[in-house]
Amino acid sequence: MEIKINTLIPCSGRLKWVEVFGYTSKGTPGLEVTGLNGKSRNFKEKIVFLSKRRNLKFPILRYVLCLNIEDPSKSDIEWLELPLLLAFWSMTGNLPLKRLDNCFSSGKVSLEGEINYLNLDHDFWMTLNNQLKVKDKSMIFIGPDLDQQIEKVRSINAQSLLNENIGGFS
Repeated sequence: MEIKINTLIPCSGRLKWVEVFGYTSKGTPGLEVTGLNGKSRNFKEKIVFLSKRRNLKFPILRYVLCLNIEDPSKSDIEWLELPLLLAFWSMTGNLPLKRLDNCFSSGKVSLEGEINYLNLDHDFWMTLNNQLKVKDKSMIFIGPDLDQQIEKVRSINAQSLLNENIGGFS
C-alpha cells in the first residue's frame, strides 16, 4: 500500500508545504520515518507509543513514512505529528482513509491525545482557494472545523475522525 498527504509547517517565519508519503513492504516488520536528518526517531517512537496505548492491531509489515523536506533544522517539524499519525493509521487500516493525496493537515499530538493545530489565518485560506480555482482542483483539510466556508476546500474534523475510529483524543 502507498499513501501521500500534504502538510504545512512554519519555516523561517513562513508556511512551507511538505509532502509526507509512505508505503508498506514485506521487509523486516516495523515502522521507519525518514527525511528528518536524524530527528525521525522521536516521531517513530511517539507513533508507536500512541498506537500501543490504544491497543491498535495492524498487519505485520514494514511501514515507511518519508518526508520531502529540504532543511528540517530551520522548520518547526513537530507540526508533522498529526499528518504522520494519519498516514500511518490509514496504512494500517485503523482509519477508513484510503486516499490522502488531495488532503492536507498540520498539528501536534500530545502523549495524552491532545491535538494542537497550526493557526491558519483568513488570508491563507483565500490565497489557497484562489490557487485551487486557477488549477481547477479542490482539497480536503483534516484539522479543526473551519470558521468560514471555502469554495475549494472541504473540512474533516481530525479530532472527531480519530475519536470515532481510534478513541482518546481531545
